[in-house]
Amino acid sequence: MTAQILKKVQKGVRFLNKRNPGWYKKIKLTELNMGGTYDCILGQLYCNFPIGVEHLGLTFINMEEALTKAAPYGFSITSAMTDRLNKKDAKLVDKLYKQYTNIWKAEIHKLRKVI
Repeated sequence: MTAQILKKVQKGVRFLNKRNPGWYKKIKLTELNMGGTYDCILGQLYCNFPIGVEHLGLTFINMEEALTKAAPYGFSITSAMTDRLNKKDAKLVDKLYKQYTNIWKAEIHKLRKVI
């Protein structure tokens, strides 16, 4: 699972590098929480997750569609995945978002060291 998440996050990094150069300098790593609407990558860059999704041109009709469109870039997990995990154990969703958060932090650390 970690390799899949890393691949998605790296795709998100490339996407943000094209759309918002220097974005990683604006992220407060101590507050980063990929499960939060305001503390996730898009929340910190664009005020909140839905506005960030829209700002990046990933148009959506409802939150479920926003999550689905953002998922390939490592910005979220899909509603379907959340539902499946919640049926097993509600804590699994939190654990998965913690993995996403840690991988985003690692990628941001790499970007900050390069510059």
